[in-house]
Amino acid sequence: MLRAIRQYATSSRKLDPAVPLLGAGGFLIDADVRAQFAAALDADGRADAALVGQRWKSVSGVLSSSTDFTAEARILLGYFAAHSAELAPVVGDSGTDTPISPAELEAATEDLSDLGELAAFEFGESTRGVPDGVRIYLRDQTALIAESTRNFVGRRFLFQQIAEVIAGADRGYCYVVADPGVGKTALLAQFLKQERYVHHFNVRTINVAAPEAFLANVCAQLIATYRLPYDALPEGAIQDSSRLVDLLAEAAAAAGGEKIVIAIDALDEADSSQLLPGTNPMYLPTFIPDGCFILITTRPDDRDQPPRIRVSCEQTSIVIDPLGSDNLADIRAHINQWCTEPGIQSFMQLHGLDRAGFVEHLAYKSAGNFMYLHHMLPAIDRGDLQDRDLADIPLGLDQYYSDHVERMRGRDDTAWFEYKLKVVAALSAISAPLTAPEIAYVAEIPDIGRVQDALRAWGEFLKGIPVTDRGIRRTAYRIYHASFHDFLEQLTIDILPQERLMLARVMADLRDEHRERG
Repeated sequence: MLRAIRQYATSSRKLDPAVPLLGAGGFLIDADVRAQFAAALDADGRADAALVGQRWKSVSGVLSSSTDFTAEARILLGYFAAHSAELAPVVGDSGTDTPISPAELEAATEDLSDLGELAAFEFGESTRGVPDGVRIYLRDQTALIAESTRNFVGRRFLFQQIAEVIAGADRGYCYVVADPGVGKTALLAQFLKQERYVHHFNVRTINVAAPEAFLANVCAQLIATYRLPYDALPEGAIQDSSRLVDLLAEAAAAAGGEKIVIAIDALDEADSSQLLPGTNPMYLPTFIPDGCFILITTRPDDRDQPPRIRVSCEQTSIVIDPLGSDNLADIRAHINQWCTEPGIQSFMQLHGLDRAGFVEHLAYKSAGNFMYLHHMLPAIDRGDLQDRDLADIPLGLDQYYSDHVERMRGRDDTAWFEYKLKVVAALSAISAPLTAPEIAYVAEIPDIGRVQDALRAWGEFLKGIPVTDRGIRRTAYRIYHASFHDFLEQLTIDILPQERLMLARVMADLRDEHRERG
């Protein structure tokens, strides 16, 4: 429920109508209103948006004269239905579509009676006591941090450089600049596990990229972390960075000399399409108060520098050289972790390599790229490359992607053009996870079995996410990493220009549908 309200407020820029939703004695705990949200979970239910809108209007004061609360309730109920998977058991690995049972619906309805408890479950003990009008904007990215730091190694040289920059100046921006796949997200995630800074991860492949989402998340975190005296986000908090600057100053005053750091991952994935020319991406402030730092990871621009940002304070860049000795030492340490796996052992024996030789050969082939190893090491362990000469092992991430595409395409051009390529073309063009039926619709593939076959073939590059669609549990898919998303965009433009144009017309409608559904 909290995520549905947050989605409503930030996506529609309707912060003011959203504030009363979780106020003290809020109307959402009313039995009749809860029944309408329960009906929204049920494929056969008929949620009464007019009833919800009437109760909403009654607690909204001066807003009530200028807002159509029935229409707003209809939007909110749609977001809640889209997020209803959070209130049902997680889908199993099999991905089997199973209807939600009456008992599960009843349990979901009961959850609505204590939204404070649901918030604590979603965001943890640290937010207990934080006003609901603030808590709803806290974006829980703990799963992303845990996934990004699995099997993490090294990076001490980077941690030290970042710490020195933060300690060495009163305020400023610090950029960690590296090419796709070099490990920026994992680096920042591990750093946050140690430092617990305010943070925000942009993830283009699941449509977490809007500047409003960033502002709402970090402003809420500043209020919650430093116990600032707010019951809701300040007015205008998601419209520009002025309220963020105010909150930074208040947090610095409350911190007693501790540096205030906002860590932002993947600035290059932020959506700047709606910003006026000259506006900083994500509404990043030009001025930040003393005692405050903004730490950013990003790809380089065409000058191997961070994106151009207009600021009036010190800026420092830490550029990760993928072929530098420190980065390659971490690459070798990561490869070394895999050397006891049976498939790796078999590959080494087949090619006459000892452990040191295997580590050196794959470190060279990786070109210092961790995402290359993320794909290549499991592929070797599975035996996918047992028939390849060492010289034929792909060199670098782009070559690995190209090699996989060629192996998938094989000699069956009909299957390739009719559905295999169309599936990933759809996923690369829609900034939201898609279920197999949605992919079939977008790509005009009449046989859903072919869609599922292609999803299995592309599986190592995709991430499955449990969702509930009209009372049915399904798995939605998104592209795992932005580097593969970029590769696919170019691939589909070059190979399927006509299909790309056809898909684009359908995708525009589907994007609007996903905005309404959350």
